[in-house]
Amino acid sequence: MMFVEISGRQSGKTTRLVEHASNELSNNFMVSGYNIGIVTWNRPNGIKIRELIIEKFFRDLTGPNTGVRSYIHIRGRLMNMIELLPDMNGCMDSTIDKFYVDEFSYMSNLRVDPNAYYCSTPSANEFTKEIITFCRERGVEIETYDMSEGLRGSFGHEIFTEEFDSFCYENYIHPKRHPFTTLEYGGVNDNLILRRLKRHNFDG
Repeated sequence: MMFVEISGRQSGKTTRLVEHASNELSNNFMVSGYNIGIVTWNRPNGIKIRELIIEKFFRDLTGPNTGVRSYIHIRGRLMNMIELLPDMNGCMDSTIDKFYVDEFSYMSNLRVDPNAYYCSTPSANEFTKEIITFCRERGVEIETYDMSEGLRGSFGHEIFTEEFDSFCYENYIHPKRHPFTTLEYGGVNDNLILRRLKRHNFDG
């Protein structure tokens, strides 16, 4: 099943990707030849995400403590199940069963896969437009969270706030409150559309 998230900075996108990928591997650990592909904008970032997935997998293990030999065996199996890729073309000698694409708004050589997991901060690149159109035509919900309170209120980061608010306004997206917000009565972005409409009408 396809999943798409376009959220503000520091809203936990990678954490949610890691959790989903770890669960995917857990559910298919005994399936021979099952592979997932981690598609990232650079290899060091992909290596970091792979390590986070493996750490999450081991944290979720139940039963007796994993011995050293079992740990080595399981880790080796996980390493073989996770391929790091620069695009969505896969590898010549293997099949990718599920793609996980991190920061797709800043990448090229992507395609819309109805079974993939996509997450990114917003950008106006062509693939972002393509995936938004696909989701609207197929009824796929786009998950969206506001940027962190700290970043939104931080001096020097106004450009990130303006870019995110403009993106949401232009694409008719109303983000949910940041998942770790401390506000009790609604998030800082709850009136985003109204504020942007007012500004737009004033400028017009």
